[in-house]
Amino acid sequence: MHRSLQGSLDWSYDLLSPDDRDGFNRLGVFEGPFLAAAATAVLDAESEIAAVDALRRLAGASLLQVFPGEDSRYRLLETMRLYTRAHLSDAGAWDDVVQCHDRYYRDRCGELRDTVFGTGRTAARVAIEAELAEYEAAFDRLTTAERFDEALEMAWPLGHVWLFSGKLDQGINRLEGLIDRSGGSETRSRADTLTAASFLLMYANRYDQAIGWADEAAAIYRKIGDEQGLAYALARRGHLAFSVGDVPTALELLQESLEICGRIGYEEGAAWPLTLIGQARLWAGDESDEVREMLEEGRRRFVAMGDTFGRMHANMFIPNVGEQP
Repeated sequence: MHRSLQGSLDWSYDLLSPDDRDGFNRLGVFEGPFLAAAATAVLDAESEIAAVDALRRLAGASLLQVFPGEDSRYRLLETMRLYTRAHLSDAGAWDDVVQCHDRYYRDRCGELRDTVFGTGRTAARVAIEAELAEYEAAFDRLTTAERFDEALEMAWPLGHVWLFSGKLDQGINRLEGLIDRSGGSETRSRADTLTAASFLLMYANRYDQAIGWADEAAAIYRKIGDEQGLAYALARRGHLAFSVGDVPTALELLQESLEICGRIGYEEGAAWPLTLIGQARLWAGDESDEVREMLEEGRRRFVAMGDTFGRMHANMFIPNVGEQP
């Protein structure tokens, strides 16, 4: 059976043009489903249109699966993947193709960085989840190769995906290893990584370590003058303080976060401090209209961002919580 399959693949492979053989081999770098934009980078194609044409030819030769949609996805069967990787290895091309692959996904994380701070967070998460195996493979290779600066650039959006997809342990293990091995650099990407990791740790009930990482992140953001990052990190740190019962510290941090958000026009970032301040005051017995307005404003901003988790959190503490938008 193995010889028959090998013969069938050899026959189909030999029918391809030299360019399509090379393209087919290069697609073996993918771990799972991938989009045309990623294929364009891996194939080193002139344009996405040219890449799609090549993908269609390979699909027509029954060498590639296609999942049609608004953003069509493509996938090699495992037998095809192993076959192409053997050819890449024999040709000594594996490392070059891997670099194209990993550079593309690292750059995509950089492009998505700012969107994760606000209304684009849900769309960014969906986009990453569509090719999550590829992002994770690139992240793991960069970390293993001690290319820490590049791995740190991927950690911010990936950390949010691991959190909201329920992959806490996977995310924590990866980020903890990267943070420990990458030293104490004071860069924006390290602060982003610490902030994302502290959020994951909070939901794993590892509060002491989460607080330490959130404090380090806030210190870096302050030093480099990144006020948006600082506002986000302070909100996370305030949430942590609230979680361990330190309400005075929580209110101080959340108020500073809220003030920064107002000063720089970071409306989406105000959702968490508004909601958590309202929650703290409500727990202290304050059921005033002002508290209700804070909670409802936090919920409104979560709804605008498509942040279901935040919206649910706000809803729990609004008086007469059965009132839905």
